[in-house]
Formats: sequence, structure tokens, C-alpha cells
Amino acid sequence: MIAFVVARHFVSTPSIDDLSLAVVDFSNIADAEDPITSAGITGLIHVGLVESSPIRVVSPSYLQDLRRRLFGAARGPIEEGQALEVARESGAAFLLTGQIVKMGEDQFVTWRLMDVKTGGSLAAKRVEETRPAELADTIVAGVLPVLAEKVGIVERVRSTPVSAITTESPEAYRHFVAGKLALDESREEDAVRHFARAIRIDSTFALAYFELSRTHTRESGPGRDYAEKAWALRSRLSEKDRRRLEAWMAWIDYRVKDALDIERDLLARWPDDRAILQGLMEKLFTNWYAEEATQVIEKAYRLYPDHYIFGTYYWMNMAKSGMEKEALEVARLQVRRHPENPDAWDCYGWVFQQMALPDSAKAAFDKALSIDPDFLWSHRNIAHQAYFNGDVSRAIDLLERILDRPDLVDRQKLYMLTDLLQSPSIVFLYAEQGRFIKAMDVFERAKRYAPDFERELRWITANRNKLWLKSGHADKVMASAASLAGRGESRIARLKALEHRTAALVALDSLDAARAGIEALREAERYWGGYAQVIVNKLTAEIALREGDFRAALNALDAMKPYGIPFGSLFDIEYREALARAYLQAGRLEDAAQVHRDLLRVYGGHALSHYELGKIYEDMKRPEDAAKEYAIFLDMWSEADEGLPQVVDAQNRLAALRKGSL
Repeated sequence: MIAFVVARHFVSTPSIDDLSLAVVDFSNIADAEDPITSAGITGLIHVGLVESSPIRVVSPSYLQDLRRRLFGAARGPIEEGQALEVARESGAAFLLTGQIVKMGEDQFVTWRLMDVKTGGSLAAKRVEETRPAELADTIVAGVLPVLAEKVGIVERVRSTPVSAITTESPEAYRHFVAGKLALDESREEDAVRHFARAIRIDSTFALAYFELSRTHTRESGPGRDYAEKAWALRSRLSEKDRRRLEAWMAWIDYRVKDALDIERDLLARWPDDRAILQGLMEKLFTNWYAEEATQVIEKAYRLYPDHYIFGTYYWMNMAKSGMEKEALEVARLQVRRHPENPDAWDCYGWVFQQMALPDSAKAAFDKALSIDPDFLWSHRNIAHQAYFNGDVSRAIDLLERILDRPDLVDRQKLYMLTDLLQSPSIVFLYAEQGRFIKAMDVFERAKRYAPDFERELRWITANRNKLWLKSGHADKVMASAASLAGRGESRIARLKALEHRTAALVALDSLDAARAGIEALREAERYWGGYAQVIVNKLTAEIALREGDFRAALNALDAMKPYGIPFGSLFDIEYREALARAYLQAGRLEDAAQVHRDLLRVYGGHALSHYELGKIYEDMKRPEDAAKEYAIFLDMWSEADEGLPQVVDAQNRLAALRKGSL
């Protein structure tokens, strides 16, 4: 490892913390049609310099994005004539560039280190090593002393060979680079194939195991297996990659706060790294830290204004935070920047749907399908639109047709059958019709698409427990929670057991025991992130409502907002329902009625809001309006399970109102 000591007399140049080095892709003069050689050699040099350089190395993804914005080229090596301008735009003090040349059977590389401000050359050499790792080592060893001298650092020792923190096999590394290039182009299957080939060639290639793990969900068995293999080989990773792997290991083990702390530290050290920005952004978003997610997304959006993923998370986070108009503006900008991307139009339509503008939503979905007639998510959203417009049966029929598509993978089928958190699924829609028995049958059907315990837990057991609570079966939830708690080897099972047991205790009016559960959930934030605090406040509001303390309920519901509430979910509906109940207890009947009118404006298929409006209108002495709402509810729940208390009560109330009018 190269170690440096700052010379005490060094005072005339800027602080080392303010200096950075840009390494642009070495252009392949030998074969311009071979992107792997160029990306591979440059990647190894970058790894070596990040590990040993006394100053920060600018992220290659940031340089590529700058090049695209300055010169219009989306991919490939940065041309030598463009390199200096790209480096200046990045704020780098130094630039390393080079060329790969082949003469007959011999290949050599020339490199040049430049002062970005003056454009002057600081050092330049020709290297004739044949193996890529040794070539990179030679270049790194030549660059570091020049850099050290320029920034006032002395006392150099031997650096770590890049093969020790990547692979000793040129062929394995070539497959690794091919896999990374495939990921950049969203060719995930090709990426997995190349990464798998890399570890077959070199079974000690830790970075390839890490990338294989990251291509799987954290619940999947292969994802965990690859991560554990990478962890066992972590001594063969650079410091940066080792820290990234630490964050990933914490993430898959549901140690959310540990993962976030590591990701924040990584971002502080490498503030322009797109992968680090994206990793932190996604973890904050998915773990319900909407306010901090906004800060990170805005930073990412400033650095990568045209990057599609950052723009997508930007509008999603705004929408989750209740900023529909702002979300619409970002989504509109997305379709301007990516007019041929069907997903951009689909997202645009989803925001219109959230704003209860169905015609605009449909126009956006239709535009997406005009670009790609088979685009899955727009077909799905057209099905959802039927639910939002109040036609639940049609929504179920359309989703069932989509589920017959041969191109769907098991994960997508599981999602569309059982999801309750992000968008309407088949079980969600049956529940909205009061057909809970039918919904339970769908959970059984979905088991074939959940190949391991954790996916079955998240998509089937957890969602089934939520519907059991809604249909008055808290006893079944208690039994399920007890079974989950016995899975001591699974942290997510223990967390879900705690959540479900506490919710069931509230439903059973065992409020003191529920409070103890809430305190345990509060402590679970370390493992579960902001979601734990959202559940704490949600259950606190439920207890307050049962005790008639509407002020405490409103405070708890208000405390949920900074974490974000996802549109299109059971969670959003339950939040609004609890808000209406709090207003009712406060005697604010019109406010309670408005909550349910807003619910129906957005979620037209939510029949229970008609039932609740009927009761509110009765309290407001508006019998005709109440009777109308009860009639709509009973029509929408005409196929509901027999004996549901809401149906019986609505029938009795409607009969009494009609009798009173005679």
C-alpha cells in the first residue's frame, strides 16, 4: 500500500481535500469497436488510483455524464480532444488520459498526466506490459509520485497490485467488464451471465460475487449466497468496494441504520459517484426516510440532471410526500428529456392518476403503449385505472389477463397478485369488494411464485395478516405472529411478528400490551429504518382513537408525514380513514366527510368510504345523502362475503332510512 505524509512546508497549494483527479477512458486506437479493452484497462487504473491516490478520484460515471452533456455522446471512451474540457467542467485539478496502441503483435499504452488549469503536461510515458493488471500497476506507479510531488506529499512506499483487489485472471476481468457494460445498458441477464462466467474462471473474484449479489433482491437465496461469498473474500477488495459490501451486508441483514451510516460515509468521501448516490437514495426511499431522501435525490439530480433513475425517484419521493404538483413537473420534465421511453410516459400517467385526472392519465398510458405496445406497466396501470374509476371487477379482469402473459417472471406475478403497499393487486381488489375469502384463495395461488421463506413472508404471510385484520380475524394474526416469532434465524420474520402481534393487540383492545409492542417497534428502527417509526405512529393513532383522544391521534398521524405515504396502497387508504375517524371524534363532521370524498375522488373503488359517508351524513341530518351512499356501498359489495358487519349494518341503516321516509 502506498502511504503518504504531508510535507510541513507545503502551504502554497490548495488543501488536498479540495483537489481531485479525473481519469478518462483510455482510447483504443488498436480497435475502436472493442469497448471492453478500453473500459477494462481504464477500470483497473481507476481502482488502483482510488485505493492509493492522495487526492480524490472523480467518478467515471460523472465524467461520462459531463461528456454526454457537453458533446452529446452517450457511451464509449471520452475522446482526447474532449478530455480537458470534461475535466475542467468536473472541477478536477489533474487529468490522466491515454491511448491503447497495437503494432503487429505488440500492444502498448501511452499515458499523460496533465494540469487541468493550464493544460500543461506533468508527465507522460509509454508502457509495454501485456497483462492488463500489470499494465495498470505500472501506470499507477508512474502517476502517484508526480501527483504526490504536486500536492506536497513525500515518503512513498509500495502500492497494492490491482490484481490483489480485483482478479489475477485477464479473462475473468474481461467478463466482469462486459457484465458492467451490460448493466449500464440495462441488459441484466447478460450481466449475470458474464459475472457468473467471471467467478467460474476465478473463484476468488470477490467483486464479481458482489455484483452478482446486487443483481438479486436481498430476499433471494442466491443474492445472500453471493454476498456471503464476497464477504468471505473481502480482503480481495479495495477499501471503497469493501465499504460498499459492508453496507450491502448490513442491508440484506435488515440492519438499516448501519447500512445508511456506511452509505452516508461513502457519499461524503466520493460525493459524485453515481452508484453510491443511487444506493443511498434507494435505501432512504424504500426505508421511509422521505425528507433525507429528498436531499440526496436533489444532489443526485444536480450532478446527473438527465439520469433517468434519479428523475424517477425524484418524482416518486415528491408524490410519496404529498407534493403532487411538484411531482407532476418533474415527471413532465422526464418525458421531455426521454420522449421515447415508455416508462417515462407511464410514470407521467401515474402522477395524473394520483391527482385524480383520469383522462390525462390514460393519454399518458396510451402514449407509452404507442411507443411499446407490449409495455407491461402501462397495461397494468390501465387495469389500475379501472379501480381508481370505481370499476373493481374490470380491474380484476384486466390484471388477470396480464397475468396470462408468457413474458412475466415469477417476481412480477407475485407482485401483481399480492401487493398491498405500492399499487392495487388482485388480493387488494378482492378485499375492496369485501371478498376476503376469495383474496385468501389468491394468496394460496401465489405461493408457487414465492420460492423461498423470505419472499413468502413479505408478499404472502405479511399481506394476508393485514387482510385478516381488516376482516376481523385478529386471532389468526396472533397465531401467525407467534409462528413467525419462532423463526429466530430470520430477523425480518421477528420484525414482522412484532408488527403484526402489536396490530392484533390493538384490534383486540389489549391496549397496554399493544403499548409495550409499540415501544419495541420504536427500538426496531435500527433494523427496519423509518418504516418502524411509521408503524409506531400508525398504531399510536389507533390506540388514541380507541381511547377517544382525537388530539393524540391527529398528532400521531401528522408525525407519519415526513416519512412519506405511498399512493395507490392500502397504507394510504388506512391513513386517510384514521384521519377521518379523528375528525369525527373531534366533532368536525364536514372535515371527516371531505376526507372520504377525497378518498373516493382518488380511489373510486374504495366502497367503504361510501359506507362511512352514509354514517357521517346521518350524523349531519342529511338522510337522503346517507341513503344514497349506503345504496352505492351495498351495490359495490353485492358479492361480499356473507355476514360482514359493514354489509349488515348498511342494510339495516338503509332500511330504517327508507322506512322513515314513508
